[in-house]
Amino acid sequence: MALAFEADRGISRADGFWAAATLSAVALTVAASEARAEPKRTQAQARIVAVCSELAELADHPETKLVGSIALSLGEFVRQSDLDQPALEVIAGHLEALRAVLRHTIQGDGGPVGRQIMAGLKASVAQRVS
Repeated sequence: MALAFEADRGISRADGFWAAATLSAVALTVAASEARAEPKRTQAQARIVAVCSELAELADHPETKLVGSIALSLGEFVRQSDLDQPALEVIAGHLEALRAVLRHTIQGDGGPVGRQIMAGLKASVAQRVS
């Protein structure tokens, strides 16, 4: 899902990023839904990890750091998870956070709100992993 930012089409990096990140969030939501229905969940797991990797690469910029942090957190968690019901709840929390950041176009690390979001996600992952 690499995104080319073409000046001749009038697409700025910022505009293109938020549109591409929104498409990634949709792809992640679909993959998470498939994981709930798929008995072995390996295809959905691979899809989530791949989309998270692409999104983190796309968000490799100071202005989009929070989106990248959420994508990295989700991808790493899914890579290590067996996607049981508690893990699916952690995934849902990541997706909810990602959608909120995209909806409000929270830039940079998100300041105090971004730190709260990441602390909450880290706590949910730690609770699940331990």
